[in-house]
Amino acid sequence: GEEAVTIDAALAGARDILAEELCLSADLRARLRKVFRKEAMLSTALRSERKGDAGRHKSLVGYTAAVNQVQPLKFLAVRRAEKDRILVTTIEPPDESIMPLLHKSASTEEHPHAGFLRAAIEDGYRRILKPLFQAELRTELKRRADAAAMDTFERNLRHRLLGPVGGNRRTLGLRPDVMQGHRWSAVDEEGLPTGSGTLPHEGTAGREACVTELAEVVTTYDVDVIAVGTGGGRAEAVSLAEEAVKKQDRDIDVTVVSDGGTHTLEAQGKLEVKGRPEIPAECRGAYSLARRFQDPLAELVSIEPKALALGPHLHEVHQGRLRQLLDETVASCVAHVGVDPNTAGVDLLARVPGFDRASATAFHLWQTEHGALLHKAALAAVPGIGTNVAEQAVGFLQLKGAEDPRDRTQLHPEQYGVVDKMAERAGCDVATLFADATMRQKVRLPELESEGIRMPLLKYVLYQVTAGHLDDRPRF
Repeated sequence: GEEAVTIDAALAGARDILAEELCLSADLRARLRKVFRKEAMLSTALRSERKGDAGRHKSLVGYTAAVNQVQPLKFLAVRRAEKDRILVTTIEPPDESIMPLLHKSASTEEHPHAGFLRAAIEDGYRRILKPLFQAELRTELKRRADAAAMDTFERNLRHRLLGPVGGNRRTLGLRPDVMQGHRWSAVDEEGLPTGSGTLPHEGTAGREACVTELAEVVTTYDVDVIAVGTGGGRAEAVSLAEEAVKKQDRDIDVTVVSDGGTHTLEAQGKLEVKGRPEIPAECRGAYSLARRFQDPLAELVSIEPKALALGPHLHEVHQGRLRQLLDETVASCVAHVGVDPNTAGVDLLARVPGFDRASATAFHLWQTEHGALLHKAALAAVPGIGTNVAEQAVGFLQLKGAEDPRDRTQLHPEQYGVVDKMAERAGCDVATLFADATMRQKVRLPELESEGIRMPLLKYVLYQVTAGHLDDRPRF
């Protein structure tokens, strides 16, 4: 037969039911949530199995702070220590603030079963509400920390992408490595590889041998500038480069560029560029240094964002959102600077508004067979592009080698008629309007506005005529 139900078992079942019912109170949840957010404390402790060894997370052991005062980046560091199974983290509110709320919600003092009801709600709090609010706070802390880390990343990335450019100069990238020998890679004016290799190890071959070989590399590839990475051994590499250029009969610049992400590139293996010397895996970092000196915007977009060393704890933030932020920031920088599709790589062109990776690849395949795009109006006819992509993209493109000066700016072909009207009012042709500032001064925007052209558009077009063909980023 069925087992007899004891009184204690019946009361326990009733208490469980009451606990769940009492914890459904929206008012109680709101009050408890407010206490958790205002008074809960985040604390860390070393896992027992670590036996006192916290490693690189030593500074986080015993960390305690109110959850509303935890620094976002500190929380990301704590999460990393948790993932590494170094620390255990707790979020606890003060019982003296929680218990009165629970008891008041369960019953009044005069209720004949007050003790039973309060025990039930305390049990429900421990099993249901406390874990819920702890999880909510962790989620909120993570969201806040992600936002802070990505805000730092965005500022640094924008500064890097719009930072100094070297332009079309023959460049030698020099990747410092005092343990095995500095690695180098030379590129031509278009950023294409011309050669790469490794200098002798200074400690073994001697300094003079390193200087001599580097000087020979500079002479062989007719280098205009040496771009040294910022990694360990930078001072030694800069000193070596400065001695090597003294052996030349012309001025050669030596500068330093950030090496963030070079380790990631080297881990991807060798790089093959059609019709060019193969770049060994160990020299890909040097190759990237040379290209990012010429144009950081064009080079850095091909590197995993968390590898760029542009902010702390980027490995801990939401990687999908980080990639989205990279795309948005690059698109913003592209809109500011403009892109020449004839020289941009697929990674950069894919981030021009209107393009995606498929259409960018299609354009490069077409370009390989047919050569450079000569007119913006011809973009829509490229197989794989079409009218929709072209209409969105042409306003962000600059054809540096185009015959029509309007194609060298970020003007949309639909705006070319406004340029024609300006040239007509100035009494000159379009080419002269672009070249002669005195002719542009003859343009009276209010007169053109009276013809139905809006003033913001007129000012934008005149700006593009004046400086739209220029790159306003600073120079090295």
